[in-house]
Amino acid sequence: MSTAKKVESQEYAATYKGGKFGKSVVHVVAPQITKEESLRRFREEVMPAAWACWDTLTTKEKLQVNAECEAGLLE
Repeated sequence: MSTAKKVESQEYAATYKGGKFGKSVVHVVAPQITKEESLRRFREEVMPAAWACWDTLTTKEKLQVNAECEAGLLE
């Protein structure tokens, strides 16, 4: 008697094949969230970390980053 179980098909947030993964297939499983929840998480979790990083830069570095953004180099 086989103990193998059938796995139901499911959707993945992303799938990566080859490249830096070799012959592997990597499925990224992530919860489905609303656009509002995504924006809330961005404001409450990502932005404070981004500002903390920004605050570690010198004035010269900040001016250089701003200039590169205005020139379209950071996309």
